[in-house]
Amino acid sequence: MLRSGRAQIWLYRQESDNRLVGIAALSKPKWTLGDQEHKLTVIHAFGVVSEFHGMPKGTPETPSRTFASLMFSDLLLKATGYGRSLCGLLVHKDNTRAKRFYEREGFVLVEEVRGTHDRMLMELPLGA
Repeated sequence: MLRSGRAQIWLYRQESDNRLVGIAALSKPKWTLGDQEHKLTVIHAFGVVSEFHGMPKGTPETPSRTFASLMFSDLLLKATGYGRSLCGLLVHKDNTRAKRFYEREGFVLVEEVRGTHDRMLMELPLGA
């Protein structure tokens, strides 16, 4: 884990050869939602190196979770440890693939921001 200003950053590496698989970052800002200010955990960055997209490939008999879903599960566990009940992120409004991924992970589209991005939120289990 690295720290950069207010965010904590994680580099995800493949154990076998230490190649970088992806990166993720979290912080604990305040967002105004509607007319109320909320303390939440924000995913500032989440990305998987292109050569690892959709990997590893499973079979119908033994499906495997992709690096993206494994990394994201780990990131949400870390977010839960921040002790805040909401987790948010911004995604470009035209990035339908990412939005579908976040929706599968439990995020809900809340609003458009600045005409370019969509704000998505999910509730985190407290006390986990």
